This record gives sequence, C-alpha cells and structure tokens, in this order.
Amino acid sequence: MIAYFDCTNGVAGDMVVAGLLDAGASWTEFLQQIAALNIEGYNLDLTEVSRAGIKAKLFQVNLDHHHHSHRDLNSIIELIQGSKLHDRVISRAVKIFTKLAQVEAEIHNCEISNVHFHEVGAVDAIIDIVGACICLELLNVDEIYYSKIAVGGGQVKNAHGILPVPAPATAKLLLDKQIYSGDRTGELATPTGAAIMVTLGTQKVDLPELTLKSIGYGAGSRDDPNYPNTVRVLLGRQDSQDLQTDEVTIISFNVDDITGEHLGWLAEQIMGKGALDVAQIPVFMKKSRSATLVQVLSPAEKVDELVEFILTQSTTFGVRLGKEKRYKLNREFVVAVLPEGKVRVKLGYFNKKLVQVSPEFEDCRKITERTGINFRKIYARAAELARQEMEDRHPEENI
Repeated sequence: MIAYFDCTNGVAGDMVVAGLLDAGASWTEFLQQIAALNIEGYNLDLTEVSRAGIKAKLFQVNLDHHHHSHRDLNSIIELIQGSKLHDRVISRAVKIFTKLAQVEAEIHNCEISNVHFHEVGAVDAIIDIVGACICLELLNVDEIYYSKIAVGGGQVKNAHGILPVPAPATAKLLLDKQIYSGDRTGELATPTGAAIMVTLGTQKVDLPELTLKSIGYGAGSRDDPNYPNTVRVLLGRQDSQDLQTDEVTIISFNVDDITGEHLGWLAEQIMGKGALDVAQIPVFMKKSRSATLVQVLSPAEKVDELVEFILTQSTTFGVRLGKEKRYKLNREFVVAVLPEGKVRVKLGYFNKKLVQVSPEFEDCRKITERTGINFRKIYARAAELARQEMEDRHPEENI
C-alpha cells in the first residue's frame, strides 16, 4: 500500500496518527499495540471534529499530570526496543528519533548522546511517533510520499524560548525540501511531524499515480474557519502495467583489515541510517589478499550521511559512488491469517500479473518459535493463502 500525505496545511505527529486512523487503521488494534510501550500516566481520545467544514479525526494524548519528562536518545530507543511491537514499527520509530537527535545535536553543537529531548521526549510525542508507525503497519503501508509542506510564520514559544517559525529543528529537518509559509502565522509544521515525513517518506509535489482506496483527514487542535487545519492521507495501490523505476546511488568500498564482528556491526548501522540494502562480497585485492567488497544501495538524500559514516567508522580510506537506474515490480502487502497467527506477505506484480509471493521472514519466525511448527510449513501456507486471496479477488486474470 502507498500513503501520500497532503501537508499543504501543515503537519504534526498527532495529525499524522489521526489521518491514518481516519483512513482505516483500526482504533481497537491501535490501542492494543500502543499499550506495549511501558509508559503510564496518560489516556487517549479519538474524536470526530470539523475543520473549515471538513470532517476529520482528532487524536489527543491526555496526561495525568503536567510534568513532561526529558529523555535522552538511548532511553527512548530502549523504551521502544523493549516493547513487543512489530519489528518494522520499532525500526521506523527508532529511525525517526535518531534523526531528531542528530538534528538537535547539530543545532545545539553537542554530541548526540548528550541530547535531552524536551517536546519530542515527552509522553505525548513518543506516542505520536510510535503511534504513526503502528498505524502505517496496520494499513500495510510500504511506500510513503508527501507534498510540499506549509510551515507557517511568525514566532513560537517552546522550552528554548521564543523562536522563529519554522523552528530551528523543523527548518533543519526540511533542508532541500519544498516548503512555504501558507500565508498564516503560527507553527503549522512541528519537528515531530517533519521528522516522520522526511525519515520515512519521499517528497513528491505532484500526487503519484495510484488507484485510490481510502482517504483520511487528521485534524490539528486549532480550528481556523478559513483554513482546514488537517493533514490529508491518500491510500492507494499502483496498478500500472509498467515497472516502477527510480535512481539510486551505489556506495562501494573494499576492506581487508576489518574483523567479522566489526563488519557485521557496520552493515547493521548502515541499514539503520537509511540504506536500502548492504551487500558483502568476497574479493581478492593486490598481492592476493582476501578482502570484502561492500556495496551500499542508498537513496539520494542519504548519500552524504552514509559516506561520512563509512569513512569515519570503517577502515577504508575511500569510497566509490555510482548512480544506477532501478526497476521494481509493482508491489503490495496483504495479511495471511493463519490459525497460529498473522503473516504479512509481499506481492510483486508484472503487467498486472502476480509473479512474486514473499511472506515476511520475521512473522513466520515468531510463529515457529511460539508454536514449534516447521518454519517452511508456515512460510508455504502463508504464501498459498495470499496467492489464493489474490485469485479470488481477481478471477479474470491469470495469476
């Protein structure tokens, strides 16, 4: 599933959550999953409101007290990773908070480990970020895009005092992105909302081609009769007969003086920083020395960050960059409901025909560990169930 966020009236974490819930994410399942976070002292509300005549959902985190605890990045990551949420929910949430910490560290000229979050470290912001990732997973969203972003104007007051709009963190997050004031004063885009968009999504000013399946409106707290204070979420699938195409950068380097443990850690960190894939290929260098060729597949916006990390954290003295065109099968996710549990299954299409069926490894692994049933049986049953669902849905096509 593809999610396109219309941010032409701004974006905030609570608005993203509300929009996804309005677009179809289950409120009941959301509450069950958000409870996996070991946080107390709050309750959640989801209500229907009107913003400039448009019906929307308003998501609110109500604290039992007014003290917002300050947390550093490590404590937030430990909180998220200590939950029993789905792996992709955890991964996405950790990436968002890491991005925020990097921006705060640059703004305040300190080490990332010394960053103590204020607004984004509070209970409501943790729930907004993790909650957005939960909703994306409930809706099986695989690709995320967003429009140009209205940021507002004037000044805003926060823990650091009176600041211009967009606030420094928001402005830093939106470097190289298309923004505009929206002809309004006040903060229309928050650091939390901006971080969710730029970390997980790709900006597309024009709506990508898709078959629209669902629409959701997430409301902000302010009610301006002249402007709909909402984020609009468009959910759909790409049914084009053509393959998807994009351009990626290949970052390559050789290492012959690195331990296996170091190389494994390096690959994990590179993936965590936004790489699309990391490959390790055995090669021979001069004097027949055994070595490893590392090839990193990177989106354009992550190249500089990944190159800096590789040059400072590996043993290589240089990297090679090359741009390549990539062809991808059109894809979507479905959920195979087995008696033992749910398995997400990725489907790949070529010329509208189903050519690839790939159950998620982690979902199958968890069922196997819990039940003792052979992994291959779980995998095969999930694949067959997903394939049968597509045949029932599209009986006229030879899939």
